[in-house]
Amino acid sequence: MRIGDIDLHPLTDGTFRAGPGYFGAHVIAHGHEDYVASDDKAFLPIGCFLIGGQLTSSTTTRRSPPGLTS
Repeated sequence: MRIGDIDLHPLTDGTFRAGPGYFGAHVIAHGHEDYVASDDKAFLPIGCFLIGGQLTSSTTTRRSPPGLTS
């Protein structure tokens, strides 16, 4: 993909498996069941981008603020 004068290439950078305790008891899987395995661990892809020849990491996982349930 090209944005203006910049070439942008999405790349796969692995996966992350997180148990329920990683996100906190206040977070529920409702609406995201496809990412949760039978062992209750979430299977989350991690992506990065090659931007103009430089690799930049951008993960899809983060800790949610208190009270966030989705």
